[in-house]
Amino acid sequence: MAQILTKIEGILKDKYQPALANQIGIEPSPFMEMIKKTPMTNNKIKYAAPYGINGGFGFGSEGLGTPKAGEQRYIDFEVESVDMYVDIQISNKTVALASNNVGAMINALDAEIKGSYASAKWNVGRALFGNGSGILANTEAGEGDTVKVDRTALLIEGLTVDIYASGAAVGSTPAVAGKRILAVDRVNNTVTLEGASVSVPAGFITVQNSYGRELTGLGAIYDESVPTLYGVSKAENPFINPIVVSAEG
Repeated sequence: MAQILTKIEGILKDKYQPALANQIGIEPSPFMEMIKKTPMTNNKIKYAAPYGINGGFGFGSEGLGTPKAGEQRYIDFEVESVDMYVDIQISNKTVALASNNVGAMINALDAEIKGSYASAKWNVGRALFGNGSGILANTEAGEGDTVKVDRTALLIEGLTVDIYASGAAVGSTPAVAGKRILAVDRVNNTVTLEGASVSVPAGFITVQNSYGRELTGLGAIYDESVPTLYGVSKAENPFINPIVVSAEG
């Protein structure tokens, strides 16, 4: 048994981890594939971005003074790094049955890893277009194992979620924690949760432990309820606000 577990550890470290780390930066979205990747050196990402143009230009004529200098201006973007985790679970029964068959154990491990990666890929692809809050849907107050929501586009069977009361602060305790979604009714906008009946507040759903901890996605640029972008105030620096043109009709 110890030899099998040691072999599995080596396979995870040497075979799966490098491949999955590379794929997760490419596969979730064609847009993500185009983003330049650089190795991280600490937990804070900082970048000085130029804005506007150099102000030292001017037309003139012979004999007039040269234009007044106007250096290129920069603004400092800063964002905390984001950690992502997936758990791999192999039952004791599987280990016992495969103790004399390394191949069967590797097959079980492979299936579990592929399932975990698919979950990570789906969530990263979703978060890439989110606003960083991690809110997947708003909930109506109610009792039971079925929760009424305002949308289901970001919800999927198998996802483990938390439910918070409206206005809950990041880092606060959820009203309902660690419930797995059994079914999503996309016609009636409801989700069925695993386990015993719960008291659901009027609030919102997030992925477990992820409230306020997701990627700063494209939604943060366009969402007026998000006051800052990479640590820069939108109100004080209007040039980072996008121009939005309605395409209705």
